[in-house]
This record gives sequence, structure tokens and C-alpha cells, in this order.
Amino acid sequence: MKTVRKLVTAWALTTLSGALWAQSVDVQGAWARPTVPGQKATGAYMRLTAGTDAKLVSASSPVAGVVELHEMKMEGDVMQMRALAGGLDLRMGRMVDLKPG
Repeated sequence: MKTVRKLVTAWALTTLSGALWAQSVDVQGAWARPTVPGQKATGAYMRLTAGTDAKLVSASSPVAGVVELHEMKMEGDVMQMRALAGGLDLRMGRMVDLKPG
């Protein structure tokens, strides 16, 4: 479990920050939710601050077969998770928290 957490955190810090760095985006506080044996998915969370307007449209990881960007929205009394269509807008100087829903 600790190995998975370290790998996903390393992914979050290197893959996202490396890809976003070219767009002047600062990544802080990256962490990943630990998994239990048999669990196939987890989440990675962080705070993004853009130095210029940018858009996060995709992510990849050497330790995960699939990486998806999702948003959480309340629909009535039910929390829904959906893929983030069109990417995530990052406005210059504004913090965006990717946090558990």
C-alpha cells in the first residue's frame, strides 16, 4: 500500500508538474489516496496555480494504465462523478484545488 502511494505521488509530482511546467503552472501539496489489496483505482490530489492562462487537458502515469480527470457535482441528493470534458481551465494567479469530492 505504501509503495502504491509513493508511486502515485511520484507520478503526480513528476508527470503533471513536468507537463504543466511548460505552461508555468506550480503544483503543490500533491498526494494520493492509498489503496487496499485488490483495489484497482485511486485518486491523486494537488493544488495548481498558473503563471499564465493554461488548460489541463490530459495526464498520464507510468504506474497507472489509465489517468482521468473528473469533477464531482451534486444532482439532487446524489453526488455524481463525471469525466471533465474539455479539460480544466487554469487562470493566471488563481489557485485550483484538485481535492476529494
